[in-house]
Amino acid sequence: MATYHGKVSEMASILSIPFDLIALFSEYIDDEDDFLALRMTCKDFNATFHKPHLKSIYHSRRLFYAPQSFENLLKISRHPSGVSKYVRELLICWGTPYHNVSRGHDRFIDRVEVNENGEYDEIRDTVLEIARIAGDEADEVPKFQNSGEEIAYLGFALAGFSNLRSIHIETRKQYWHPFSRSELNLFFPKAGLAPGKRLHNVLKENVLELCGVPLLVDEPLPWFFWKLPLSSILLSGITHLESLSCNPIGYNSGGFPMTWFDFLPHQLSLFKSVFANLKVLKIVIGDATSWMSTTERDIRLESKFCDWLEAVGSNLEELCLERDGGGGNSRITHLFPVKTGLPKLKRLSLLWIAISRSNFEQFLDKCKAGLQQLSIKKCALEDDPIIQCYSMLQYLRGNCLHIQEFTLEVADFRDHLDTSDLPDSELIPPYLEVNTTENSVFGDCDWEVTTIPALTCGYTTPYPVGKALRLGLCAHSFWDLITDENWGRDIVSGTISDLE
Repeated sequence: MATYHGKVSEMASILSIPFDLIALFSEYIDDEDDFLALRMTCKDFNATFHKPHLKSIYHSRRLFYAPQSFENLLKISRHPSGVSKYVRELLICWGTPYHNVSRGHDRFIDRVEVNENGEYDEIRDTVLEIARIAGDEADEVPKFQNSGEEIAYLGFALAGFSNLRSIHIETRKQYWHPFSRSELNLFFPKAGLAPGKRLHNVLKENVLELCGVPLLVDEPLPWFFWKLPLSSILLSGITHLESLSCNPIGYNSGGFPMTWFDFLPHQLSLFKSVFANLKVLKIVIGDATSWMSTTERDIRLESKFCDWLEAVGSNLEELCLERDGGGGNSRITHLFPVKTGLPKLKRLSLLWIAISRSNFEQFLDKCKAGLQQLSIKKCALEDDPIIQCYSMLQYLRGNCLHIQEFTLEVADFRDHLDTSDLPDSELIPPYLEVNTTENSVFGDCDWEVTTIPALTCGYTTPYPVGKALRLGLCAHSFWDLITDENWGRDIVSGTISDLE
């Protein structure tokens, strides 16, 4: 109690705080054990933090490639307590928790087993039990793969998550967090990790790399982790998903094959119905047949992909499109839908796409009114990129009037870096980046220019890009003007070369 002017008043209690603030406070507690300790403080705390605790546990669920993970997700979706209503995000991890833990880590396992000087007294039994379970259960993973039950399991589970809004595919090991206590108990139930027992740093810091192990090399193929959620969503019939995404998977990691998008009209109608509320799509696609030349089959499959993209994208606001294959994939593609397009698109990000400028500009015609962010990275353009990029900038300045963030980086598919002896037709434009709080980046705001991406530091353009585009210059004069003629560099000697 506190005394003010001779009056005694009760001190405010945390329980007197409005529930909305308690919920906000709870979002900063990211450890299950901390939440449990808070609830065990007293009966009032237990009641007050019951729902926030459930939300912290179930808001985001991870799915690993193991029977136990699929079965547990289905159990949550059907649990009579109604905890399924808290699930809003599903993370599909491209890996399995079951493998021979000692493989690649045998020195650590050996040290734990020998336990010289009692260094690992506290954790020895737990580590060896986890290693044993992981090895025993590893044999069940290929059996599950061969059963073909994954899509049915996930589809039935998704049908029970009425508030699910996001599915994200975690493709890169560095994005995976160590197992939580509940995940450890799910996959290794006999390791003695019940609530109340302190988790050793070996487990907290993922020294065993339990969730950093890829699946078998051949089965399932990497693109299966795209097929899994898409096919399961169709099976479930849910229509409330707002985001479907993945991490950029990098060079030759297995994009979604173009052949998968070869759907009949009635199948596209189903996609349009199920993905009616999709707002964010981040997808990696593979190539159809060849990297260098375009075949009739390529053209047909690219057209099918465009039809699919329009079917799922009637309300799409953000699209991130990556093409598998990296810098070696220089075949010009027509991957942008132009029938109805994506009319509500606000943010567009492209990576490793070999762009047909005519196809791209026809696509932008459908969404130019609302487009606010445009990122073109590691992309190639047909013909002379110096002229093509300049023409694209002219189109954007005249048509996409509300872009506030813009990045342009043209891919260089050559296998050398010395540009001093190259003819102008083989040069590539400098890296451009700009963002503004004004109406458009094509006003008089400053742009950042990097002459050779990743090798030289960026600097502010000496002449406003928007103003330069209004002067009616030829392409080379434009690049000279905005870079003060410093956009060609001899990397070998480290000196700036005058290429005009």
